[in-house]
Amino acid sequence: VRRQFEEHRERYRIPAEYKVRMLQVRPKGDDVAAARTRAESALDRIGKGESFADVAKEMSDDSRAEAGGDWGWVNAELVRPVLRNTLRALEPGSTSSIVYADGVFYILHLEDKRVESEGTFETAQPMIEREMRQQQSEILYKAWIERLRARAYVKVFDAKL
Repeated sequence: VRRQFEEHRERYRIPAEYKVRMLQVRPKGDDVAAARTRAESALDRIGKGESFADVAKEMSDDSRAEAGGDWGWVNAELVRPVLRNTLRALEPGSTSSIVYADGVFYILHLEDKRVESEGTFETAQPMIEREMRQQQSEILYKAWIERLRARAYVKVFDAKL
């Protein structure tokens, strides 16, 4: 197990994570200008001291609006590149400017972040053991199938009868 960890350390690294709140404003139909105006209004309210969560509850168009736009801890590698770059540039407690991507206006608020780190053997050990058990299971399964095939006798009859 340790040898597997040492040989493949990069597989067991812990990616950067961000505790983020997100406000999304989607255009109604083709009215992108009105959506931009709504996003600017939301950002202005946040800038004047209103709580990001309260503004998100009222103005966000995404499924997490009721939770104040709370997305919890997000793996940086799983978000769109433009949002990932925005998150990386923010400091905890700060709010982004408006980000436009794929027809949606986003405003991000970073609550906290965990930097990328190299995984320890202790955190990787259960995963490595699971992978090794899976590999052994596959080997045993293939051997079992081969034994069944070697013992089986199959006769094919003419289907035209």
